[in-house]
Amino acid sequence: MTNLSRRRLLAVGAGASLAVAVGPVASAFAAPAPVEDDLAYLQLLAVGKLIAIAHLEAVLADPPSAQARRQLGAILADDRAHKAALDAVLAEDAPTTDDWQIAIPKAATGDLRKAAAFAARLDTVLRGVVLDGSGVVEDPRTRILLAQIGASDSQHIAALRLLGRRSPAGPALARRVPVEEAGAYLDRFLVADDPADSLAARLRRIAR
Repeated sequence: MTNLSRRRLLAVGAGASLAVAVGPVASAFAAPAPVEDDLAYLQLLAVGKLIAIAHLEAVLADPPSAQARRQLGAILADDRAHKAALDAVLAEDAPTTDDWQIAIPKAATGDLRKAAAFAARLDTVLRGVVLDGSGVVEDPRTRILLAQIGASDSQHIAALRLLGRRSPAGPALARRVPVEEAGAYLDRFLVADDPADSLAARLRRIAR
């Protein structure tokens, strides 16, 4: 073993030890405490995760291959973890499937390439919400949560593009997506009994 490779090995070992040491401490940090204007971003992400979960559950009901089942299953597990983290912050205001019927286009569940494209597009919008919120959200701990979700979604997008037989590389500078644009996109997959219960209407109430 050369001196260089030995130093690298020691550095990796030290990093692993540090991760073990700080892991339990990280969970002791104070939870996000969003102010009113922050809530729209949390609501958008939570609704987006509801749609993402419903979509992947539908695709996995009849997965096209073992590889796709593993990859989509891992993304689904992440989306459920994201939703749980958002729900913990939103508490009684967390959106649920009791609020809307989720309508996933049939074309987005049958063919793997189309399913992957739909999921990648949804995650791209949600990542754009995170980017838009990064310069607006006031509570720093809320910004950290959004950044963690956005980083995970970026990995999902690359994996989904590969599943859809596309290049995993995205734009050098990902586009931010304003709240109004994201809300209009997500509303396409939500069915409310009363128009006053639409996502756009909920976001307007939050903004007041």
